[in-house]
Amino acid sequence: MSGMQAQCWFCPICFEDRNHQPGDEYCIKEQAAGYKAMRVENEELRARVAELEGTINAVGEAFGTGSAARTRGTLVTCAENTVKFTKCLNAVERFFMVPGEPDDDYPDWEVDDVCLLNHWANSPEEYAEQFRVEILRKQADAVNEVAEGICIMPPETSMLVEDLHDLILQEVQRLRNDAGKAGGDV
Repeated sequence: MSGMQAQCWFCPICFEDRNHQPGDEYCIKEQAAGYKAMRVENEELRARVAELEGTINAVGEAFGTGSAARTRGTLVTCAENTVKFTKCLNAVERFFMVPGEPDDDYPDWEVDDVCLLNHWANSPEEYAEQFRVEILRKQADAVNEVAEGICIMPPETSMLVEDLHDLILQEVQRLRNDAGKAGGDV
């Protein structure tokens, strides 16, 4: 091995024709710097993993899944179901849309329709009660429409129609009273 230079196994740059000897201070510093950089990177990765685990747990908690079920597949399915049910709810709520009021601050803006149901600010129980009241209101409006149609029948129709008209008006009033008792203003 005469004439052959010993290479340092601590330092990968020795293979680039450097004149290092095993155990040289330079080689040990290079090795320590490399380990330190790896340690910092590993600490950053551990912190990122901990952050992601916290996010997964928070999302799982929001969906009510148990800790063993907090897998990517389960959470994605929960999110997809949430989107599907939201679309269903929005489709049902379109039946409760009424013309909106113009905004005094922006009179030139197009007026959007407004939903009689407020699912954003209510608890599920409050929303269900509000839905029930609006269904009663819709029923009363439908019966009222029929009653108004009967009112405009020609006068030569029989007395039975007039009796039916009175019955319908009584039913409309009963439905309105039920809605009023439930907290709605009909």
